Amino acid sequence: MVESPQGTRLKVEELRKLSQINPLDPWPHFMLGEIYSTLNPEEALKEYNEAIKLDPHVIDFHYKKALLLFNLGKIDEALECLEKASIIDYKNFSMYHYLKGNFLDEKGKYDEAIKEYEKAIEKDPNNVWIIESKLLDMVELGLVTEALNEIDNILKAKNFKDLIMLREKIVKINQNELRSVKNT
Repeated sequence: MVESPQGTRLKVEELRKLSQINPLDPWPHFMLGEIYSTLNPEEALKEYNEAIKLDPHVIDFHYKKALLLFNLGKIDEALECLEKASIIDYKNFSMYHYLKGNFLDEKGKYDEAIKEYEKAIEKDPNNVWIIESKLLDMVELGLVTEALNEIDNILKAKNFKDLIMLREKIVKINQNELRSVKNT
């Protein structure tokens, strides 16, 4: 359901009041950023920046700012935003590098994405999402054997059910590609 312009205006006014009542609360600024992200991206960036200034340890603040920059075609700025966030909010280092990898994936920069995933895995070696993302990019680059070897090495130490299933999918993809090459 699309909100009316009047409803949006009322929300903006209410959030502005809340930010004046408690100027140290980052959430009204974040919520204003969310509202402005489609209406006025430059104003959204200002609000996200204010939220980050007030509390730099909230992943969503950095992510939404980076996502907005990415959607505006400002890829380098989006990646820089996440890089800075990984330094400011070191506790969430792996998540920021995972997100950088996702942005690079979207642009087809699989080599660079893999490097970001490796940074994230170094800090969070048990995060299956990050591991899967890296392995899928390896497959995108044609490094199927290397991806399968990496899965096998991980599975020797840990029994990740998701990785077992991913391994099966990669093997099927690889077998199908070999069949199509033989049939030509």
